[in-house]
Amino acid sequence: MRSRGPRRLSRPVRRYRVGFLDTAPRERNVNFAAFQQVLLEHGYTEGQNLTFEYRSASGRNASFAELASELVSLQVDVIVTRGTPAALAARWRTLHSKWGPLAIFIGRFSGPLRAVVPLVAGIFAMPFSRFQIANFASAFAWVAMLLTLGDVVAKVLKLIWP
Repeated sequence: MRSRGPRRLSRPVRRYRVGFLDTAPRERNVNFAAFQQVLLEHGYTEGQNLTFEYRSASGRNASFAELASELVSLQVDVIVTRGTPAALAARWRTLHSKWGPLAIFIGRFSGPLRAVVPLVAGIFAMPFSRFQIANFASAFAWVAMLLTLGDVVAKVLKLIWP
């Protein structure tokens, strides 16, 4: 018998999760159908190597923040949106899940940001408890830093001017 050569192992197919955030329901969204067609032409088929997580705001822009949070919690690979409100909600939720409390903490130490951070957190409905924890932690760090700096400067001045 003749050997057929080395056997090639098939790679496991990576299944991508695509979050889609729009105002129209999936059945009536012509943009989504066109998006699916382009992906199909490039070899991506729903159910084989692609999964869609479609969320519709049903014409209510106010629900984008909640829907974007849901997509972020599902850990989709990418979020596709159409329109500014949906894009801003997706961007904020992605940023918030990665940097939320840390951004509040760091914002406390920058003069121009200090006044804007609570406004932005409120606009994008950051959970109140997370905001307050980050806010209080940064306030205590700010006070400790200023007191330490004042103490160090006082000791240096005592050394310079006896």
